[in-house]
Parts: sequence; C-alpha cells; structure tokens
Amino acid sequence: MGIYNTLLTHLDRIKEGKEMYIPNPHVRMRDVFNLYKGRFILVGSDSGVGKTAFTDDSLILKPYSWIEQQAFSYHYEVLYYSMERATRTKLAKWLSWKIYQDKGLKISSEIFSVGCQGDIKLDNRHTALAKEYEPWMNTLLSHITIHQGPQYPNKIRDDIEKAASRLLYKVTSDNVNIFLDGKKQGEFDPKLVKETAEGILPYRVVKLAGERVEIYPNSKTYVLKNSNTFFFIVVDHLSKLKGTSKKAAIDEVVEILSIARDDYQMCPIAVSQFNRDIDTSRLKFSGGNLEPATRDFKDSNEPVEAADLIIAPFDPYKYGSFNKEGNYRGYNLTSGLLSPEGKQRFRSTHIIKNSYGTSNLAFGMRFTGEVMDYKLLPLPDSPDLVKIYEEIAKGN
Repeated sequence: MGIYNTLLTHLDRIKEGKEMYIPNPHVRMRDVFNLYKGRFILVGSDSGVGKTAFTDDSLILKPYSWIEQQAFSYHYEVLYYSMERATRTKLAKWLSWKIYQDKGLKISSEIFSVGCQGDIKLDNRHTALAKEYEPWMNTLLSHITIHQGPQYPNKIRDDIEKAASRLLYKVTSDNVNIFLDGKKQGEFDPKLVKETAEGILPYRVVKLAGERVEIYPNSKTYVLKNSNTFFFIVVDHLSKLKGTSKKAAIDEVVEILSIARDDYQMCPIAVSQFNRDIDTSRLKFSGGNLEPATRDFKDSNEPVEAADLIIAPFDPYKYGSFNKEGNYRGYNLTSGLLSPEGKQRFRSTHIIKNSYGTSNLAFGMRFTGEVMDYKLLPLPDSPDLVKIYEEIAKGN
C-alpha cells in the first residue's frame, strides 16, 4: 500500500465502470479530448464567431444526446449562467438545434425567439414543431438550470456549494474525530496507523456509495454519491460578471470554478470574449497571423492559467485569412464553403491549450449558424469534401 496504490485503485475503478467519460461528439477530435469529470474548459473567440454555439452544440447538447442513450447509472446536470442571452432566446436556439438534428430542417432560432427571420414569419408549422418538442425540452430542462443575466461571483459560489451538498458526501476530520456532512461519525483508533508521505498517521476506513475511503487526521475528502456524475457549469460569458471590477470578478469566479473542478469533480466551462484589435500593430506583432492565441483573452489571464483545455473557434473569412485562390488550411472559403445567400459555413476550431493531450491543433468544421450546429469537415483534398462544397452551393 502507498501513493502508487491510488493509481492502481483508479485503474480498477475504470474497469468496473465507475470512471466513465462522455466521448467527444466529433469523432476525429477524440484523440485530442473527451469530456471527463474534473476538467476546466475555456472557450473563446471574437464576437459573432460562434463560441457559445460551439459550447452548446459540442459540449452540452450533443453530449447530453449521447448520455441519455446509455444504460449505465449516471447523473447529468448543468448549471448554465446565460449572462448575455435571455432564457427565451436560449430555449429558442436549443429548439432550433434539436429540430435540425432530428429532421434536417434549418429553421432559424429567430423564428421561435422573435417570430420572424427576414421575410419568413412564424406560422402554424413552426408552433406545431415547438409543441412536438415540448416533452424533449422539458426532459432537457430537468437536467439544466438556466440563470439569466449578469451574476455576482457569490451567487455562482452559493449555487455550486448547494449542488455539491446534494451530489457528494463530505468527510472531514480533526486530530481525533471524523465527521460526515458535519456530523460526528466516530474517532480515530490511535493503535491503527499507516505509513504515508506525511509520516506514520492514524487512519480509518469508511465505506461510502460502495467506495472504500481512507480517512486521516485533519483531512477533507469528497465522495460522489453516484460515481458517474457529470456536472457542468457554463459561465457565458466572463466579461458579463458583476463585481467591484471586471478583472476581480473574473479572477474570483475562476477560483470558484477551480475548486468545483478540484474538490467536487465538476466540469466548469467558461466562455470568454477575445480582445482583438485588428489593426496595424496587431498585424505587425502577429506577423500577419490572426489565428487565436492565449494572449487574445481579455480582462484577465487567470482563466487561461486555470483551464485544462482551451478551445477557440475562428472565422478566417472575417479577417481575409486566405490566399488568392480563397483557400485556408486546404479549405476553399470563397466558393466551396460560402452559401448562395452569403453565409460563411467554415470555422477553424483551435485547441490552443491541452493539459492532458495534444495542443496547437486546428480542425476544419462546417458551421450552420442559424441552427447552432458544428460538424467536422472531411480532410482537405477528400472526395467527400467536394460533395459538401456541392451541397453548400445548392443552399443545403
């Protein structure tokens, strides 16, 4: 027995199905990252690129669609702080997304949110679809709690602490006593000792949720009541936080989210705006390269330091980051991925930090913004990519 035994125990838990993860919905990305407990994800981009759409599509809704099909016991829950969009708008976007996933119909969320999109107005067909998806939406919302409008850090902290008290056992101790959720459960036997990295210490074994947990003096341990708990905290976006200053509020929330990750095995997802001044100095110091980098995050560097994974969608068409033939990283933006009505269907999704895998990668993706859908594009020069160009040219 010793420190190494912690890893061996973890391997046993994986084999027993107690350490499940949600696979990345984009198959080619699975070698780079999947959705595990206790990981902090930061998503950032310029305004209008689709960072919130990527978060909702690829980190929340598609993973939810996968997990609701699974037979193993799990708990799935999301605390969603929608500080830039009203709840009604968020629900309209999710409805539009779901209809597209199921039926392939591109009905803009604006139809459901404000009643029209250009010359297209809400009609009986739209309301019938909304009613058809009421059971799905109600089930989804039994897992997701939306908080609308700018939030103070203390409110987010309180919400997380309340959730942690529901989802975890908290075992603490002093020199003599052992407590479960604040109530005394027993004492250490001074004759029962163990050699640890800190020396020879008394210890006691307790069993919680079928797990064997070793308790030592002056310690604190959290145990999930359901080992396959996936608890996401979405903060969208950080610059909308309220506090004495923007930086102070962001730094405080990052600390809160880090505790949620490290102590409670939650998965925080922070969405952040880029501070992009596309001007002569930016071009000069970037060598003409406007692809996303960690220095682009605005207001504070704390989210970048704390995050395990940083994902940055990028629209190269917006900044003319393509050659004279219209190509960017092997994808044609000016004809192949530009729809007849002028909508750019391309996004380059960059992995700019990955503490548990490969970083400095970019994936070409097809982005159908009106229904908030991201899909991996085939690799450049693939016959399948030519077919997608043809689909887009037809308005599909």
